[in-house]
Amino acid sequence: MKARLRRGRGWLFTGVLALGLLEVAACDDSSGTGSGGGATTAPTTGAGPTTTTSGNSTGVTTGSGSSSTGMSTLPTDDVGDGNFEVGPDYETDPDLTDLGAPQGMSFSFAMDSQDSEIFKGDDTTLNPENQHPFTRTVYVYIPASYQDGDEAPLLVIQDGPGPLDLVSRALDNLTISSDPDRRLPSFVAIAVENGGGDGKGSERGL
Repeated sequence: MKARLRRGRGWLFTGVLALGLLEVAACDDSSGTGSGGGATTAPTTGAGPTTTTSGNSTGVTTGSGSSSTGMSTLPTDDVGDGNFEVGPDYETDPDLTDLGAPQGMSFSFAMDSQDSEIFKGDDTTLNPENQHPFTRTVYVYIPASYQDGDEAPLLVIQDGPGPLDLVSRALDNLTISSDPDRRLPSFVAIAVENGGGDGKGSERGL
């Protein structure tokens, strides 16, 4: 905006004052709801304000308020303490439960690191406090559908035997399924326990 100033100190002072008032009025008009490339600020109420910036527009969003820039508000409730469940809840597939199918056999054995030809638990690359022998238990499940002497694929599970319960139920049900698209071969499931010496600076060599 241009202002025409007359000569003289009084007119000069009046002109400068008028320009200052016009500037203040222009700033007041652009606050709250603005358009174009100017910066707009929309204060809201609530605790813990968060300022977000998008392009040249700035919106302040807080717990229960909303901004003129269309920013989403932040939740203020304490339910879950920041942990929110994503649903719907998972339902266990029936094939992972006991449906009365014939059950196979299971057994376990232990591996000792001292019997290993590769890693005995005393490798020099380990931290001194981790150089010690350890054992690792292995759990095996053979489904009832397996016939002695047949070749069978192996299903190896690390950090077992936690998942073995679900896997064994799936093998019981799906190896005899009448649906060819769902029928599984007679896998032999092998769940390897996480043994000792698995901490920082160690190796899983056995």
